[in-house]
Amino acid sequence: MAKDEEVLGTYSTMTKRQKRLMMLLIWACWAVYAASMMAKKVYAVELVEVTKAWGATNTQAGIPLTFYYITYTVAQIWFALSIRKINVKNFFLVTVSASSLLLMLVALTQSIAQLSVVMALIGITHCGIWAGAIYLISLYVPEEKHGFAVGIMSTGFSAGNFLAYALSAGAVGLGNWQYAFWAAGLILLGSVVFLFVVIGKAGRGLALVVRRTAEAPSSEQHAPKGKAAFSPRFIVSFSVVILAALVYQMLDMPVGTYLPKLFVTEHGMPESYSVLLSMFLPVAVLGGPFLGTALSSRKHMPFMKASNVFLIASLICPVILLFIYKTSWIWALVITVLYATLIRGFNTCSGTLAALQIDSEMNAGSITAFSNAAASVACAIVPMLFGFLFDYCAESAWVIFYLIMIGLLAFMILVNAVAPLIIRKLEKRKP
Repeated sequence: MAKDEEVLGTYSTMTKRQKRLMMLLIWACWAVYAASMMAKKVYAVELVEVTKAWGATNTQAGIPLTFYYITYTVAQIWFALSIRKINVKNFFLVTVSASSLLLMLVALTQSIAQLSVVMALIGITHCGIWAGAIYLISLYVPEEKHGFAVGIMSTGFSAGNFLAYALSAGAVGLGNWQYAFWAAGLILLGSVVFLFVVIGKAGRGLALVVRRTAEAPSSEQHAPKGKAAFSPRFIVSFSVVILAALVYQMLDMPVGTYLPKLFVTEHGMPESYSVLLSMFLPVAVLGGPFLGTALSSRKHMPFMKASNVFLIASLICPVILLFIYKTSWIWALVITVLYATLIRGFNTCSGTLAALQIDSEMNAGSITAFSNAAASVACAIVPMLFGFLFDYCAESAWVIFYLIMIGLLAFMILVNAVAPLIIRKLEKRKP
């Protein structure tokens, strides 16, 4: 790579127009991601209405989500393996547009079986959204702005979740739960149209500025002759990323799912109020991703070290909740919000920023897709695991709940502490 090409790839040498295009690209990727999170969440929020409308049990109503996560996981693994062989821009256009149409089709289904088929197809079409967005950012955004871009992208989770609750509440208020899916489909379609208009402009205005420095060397360039394609550092780091994705979902997903239950069963709060409080949890934790990017970006702190800062801080929260969850719903809410914020910071460090830090031997889009696949496996496990806990351990359920959180946090802290030692030991063995 020529020296002048490296200079062209820095943020400081970009023109004002190029900087505006870069920001527009980041926000366009954010819009698609936020809309996809809304699309994913809206069904979970509408579960109560679905069971009422069709006379289904909670187990039956959960089947479509199971199909969604199965196809989503498999499709993401395919996407991770194929990302270098496909045109990501065209893939976005086809899959996200199809997803928006399928989302509107949900409103026309008449049975759990039909809904399961549609949700399975939606899972396939969602496979490349987050990973593809990060891949586009790695192509068009200079390295020194990756942390900033990831900070913005990470807020899409909260925005999408909040929007899903708002659409569902509006649809129920209008007397028809299907309206939420019509609206969600149109919003998702609008976001992908916006993204492709921006990509067209960015491809012309930013390609020569950033893409040359964003091209990752092939794995062969990093591999010693006659040995494995990937270095020991990458293998260990990638393994930590995958494990962190699994653990994160098991730490985060139960909190949002069962927080209303805590208010209702332990504090006697009306269900409508508990749901309202939970609706604002995604908004309350918006600071987590920005804290994660700020810490990890500072002096290019390795993602495992940055992750442990958040994990150690968050460990205090379930320890406190173990003793006070029954005494005050206000304190329970405040500490839960603090916990969820810190966990979001951990996810930003161990997920997205990690993918951008170790992308010299595998592109960031593929790494992110693999980690999302691992997270999807956890999403399928969590409802069964914690559902069993609350069904069969009613008297001690919350104590066990917080002990599980403490155990998972301690385990991940240990992994992040030991992994760098393993890397150093393996690298010392190199000839």
